[in-house]
Amino acid sequence: MSAPTTAYYSIALKDKTTPQNYLTCKYLSEYTNIGSHFYLDKVLKCKDSSIDYFIGACVVGSVKASYHASGRKGRLFQGLELYTDGGLNTLAHIEFRNSNEPKWVNWVNLAYYLLSAYYNDTTSFGYSYKINSGSWVNVSVSSLAQKLDKEDKITHIDLTPSADESDTLTFKMWAINAEGTKYSAEYSFTALETLAIPTGANKYSTINGITTGTATLYMLSTTESALDDVSLSDGNTGLYLYKSEYFNTTTPSTGDIVDDGYYVIGGVPAISTTQEKAFYVVSGQIRKYEIRTIVIPAIRLRLVDTGSPGLIVPKVLVSIVNNDGNGFRNTVTINCDIEYYNDSGVYQTKATKSINLVDGDTQAYSGLTALPPSGYGIKKVKIVSTSSEATLGMALEVPLLTALPFYYDD
Repeated sequence: MSAPTTAYYSIALKDKTTPQNYLTCKYLSEYTNIGSHFYLDKVLKCKDSSIDYFIGACVVGSVKASYHASGRKGRLFQGLELYTDGGLNTLAHIEFRNSNEPKWVNWVNLAYYLLSAYYNDTTSFGYSYKINSGSWVNVSVSSLAQKLDKEDKITHIDLTPSADESDTLTFKMWAINAEGTKYSAEYSFTALETLAIPTGANKYSTINGITTGTATLYMLSTTESALDDVSLSDGNTGLYLYKSEYFNTTTPSTGDIVDDGYYVIGGVPAISTTQEKAFYVVSGQIRKYEIRTIVIPAIRLRLVDTGSPGLIVPKVLVSIVNNDGNGFRNTVTINCDIEYYNDSGVYQTKATKSINLVDGDTQAYSGLTALPPSGYGIKKVKIVSTSSEATLGMALEVPLLTALPFYYDD
């Protein structure tokens, strides 16, 4: 795209020394700031009878001149370069806004601002990076229509295994439109060590209490490696847990340290089938671990005859009791293949059921909604669990304690 003919005045300026013509531009009411819209150092006003029009110009080598394609540049006039299109067609603007963005070798964020040209769509924008003195690698992100701007972040750029801690990483943003490619200033830094993000965690206020929710934890890779060395004795380990990828590498920053409590961290092996490590955290620092009891739910499938001919409803029953005899607040999900039989054959379907146990519950059950067509005339039902494990809301995975498949025959 380019500036439309409606943006130009009917009279063009002619160069006496060359056959080059220079389009002249109308003062359109939509222009709120001509110099800013079109990156012009000077707006040269012209007049034809009672009609005002203009042509744009820039100081040779200025920042604004860099937004105009070389093919648009014409002659020099009193230290200014004129543009054959009047200066209305420009490159896009793109820049970094990387204040305090993470610089881990496996997690880099790039904050940027993009402003499309007034009359040109940004057909593609993205970033390029190089490791040390290596070659540039280009990564396309998206596009943006003319006149629009966008302030955003590209998050979780992982340069491993190509890059290592202490390598020099260099980035630059770019934006492409019909006039060419505009680059941002380069952004370089020394890569920090690998950031570790466990597969999941659950938080507890007390060692064997009800989970207060799942947690996404961030830590240094050296912290993750040292988890096995944490002891049962209370002490200052120097190992910290964080809520996001934004944190100081030595002392937790306010608002980014995790809440006090006990954390069962994904990827840390259980002590046994009934015991696991729960890390005790105060002010973001792991102080010790304590032993937490793993609670295994009993999950059973039952068939309930509704009394209506041929209508038998399969239901899932879940029982879960902790060592204090109090119910857990968790969700148990089970996947099933269900086969309904009659004299003519088999009708197959699938069902997924999630059952929530609220505070104080020791068991709950609910029906599966995957039923055969009305009037099918059920003679037998077979339910086979396709889940080898039940997944609890507290992110424990435990074996199903149920004998499956089973049959119901009337």
